[in-house]
Amino acid sequence: MGLRAWSLAVVVVVAAGCDGEPSSSNDLAVVAHDDLSATADLAGRDLAAPGPGPDLAAPSDLSATAGDGGAVDAGHARRFVSKPLGLGNTIGRVQAIAGAGGTVYFGGEYGVASTSSQGASFSVDNGLTFVRGVTARASTVVAATDSGLFASTTGGAEYDRVSGGDAGLVAFRGVSGSGNDLFAVGPAGTIWSSANGGTSFAPLAPPPSLSANDQSVWVDASTVLIAGEKSLRSTDRGAHWQAMPLSTNATAALWGTGAGDVWAVGGYYFGGTPTYFGEIHHSTDRGATWTKQVGYYTTGEPELLLIDGALFGVWGSSASDVWVVGAGGTILRSSDQGASWDRIAIATTSTLRAVWGTSPTDVWVAGDNGIWHYE
Repeated sequence: MGLRAWSLAVVVVVAAGCDGEPSSSNDLAVVAHDDLSATADLAGRDLAAPGPGPDLAAPSDLSATAGDGGAVDAGHARRFVSKPLGLGNTIGRVQAIAGAGGTVYFGGEYGVASTSSQGASFSVDNGLTFVRGVTARASTVVAATDSGLFASTTGGAEYDRVSGGDAGLVAFRGVSGSGNDLFAVGPAGTIWSSANGGTSFAPLAPPPSLSANDQSVWVDASTVLIAGEKSLRSTDRGAHWQAMPLSTNATAALWGTGAGDVWAVGGYYFGGTPTYFGEIHHSTDRGATWTKQVGYYTTGEPELLLIDGALFGVWGSSASDVWVVGAGGTILRSSDQGASWDRIAIATTSTLRAVWGTSPTDVWVAGDNGIWHYE
């Protein structure tokens, strides 16, 4: 892998909706937290006992298929099939997926893998480590890692280090963009932005109360949403910020089709068993208010579906086809804007951290123990 210094200091993220890609304004399944830290104390709350609610498809509705690494989704007559990288290849835990031009990229602990053949074969570049985020458009691929930002203009064949600006900003977490407006969240609660599609970047003044662990970013035109241990929103490209009322204390990912349709997933720390309840929130007003559709509830609150374990990734092919992945091999899918959720079968109980696709029938998921394709 070639590494050549760039005179930039933030990651390039290009919005979806171009070149035949999904219509979402964010083509990145935002990277999830490694370990969701305990930041809330629920002592004194009367928590309902965890368990599947009436709107979750029962496991008996989904039948396993032996021998192909997949499991049948009986409701849609399709299955998730395991896609091994090949003998001797590994990138460890996968935390991000993105694609463009018929190629899909997977960012992992030990490199970036890509496939242009629906997983029949992979190319693996182990020159990058601890990849937290990946975004792609045409032949341009950008990876945000613990050791800096790397960009490729050759479809992942060679990556150049993105450097410059504040030398202390080396580990970027969340990235997102809309048109030429690009944003990246770095360490110590810093935000970098570009108004020219990545030709140049500049750090923004740190917003109030931004946490060093805030790493989920979503952008649509002038709206910028940031979430993690804390949640903030801006409607003027980061000039001013307001607190965003998300009850989850560890938001792992944001995704939406537009400012009027944004999803947030993560976990709410419980401190018992399970340690986290997975949560799904939806906003129709640029993050000003959120409706919790899945998560813990207390006495007197509406009964909700409870998911044991945190949720880490969210993506959708449209407003009416939303996918969520998380701990324990959890895959949830909603076809009615979150009114109900189906559990989709997969032949793993390992944590899934990323989801991305191009259509309702072309979906990728990945995590701690592999990559799977819905086919």
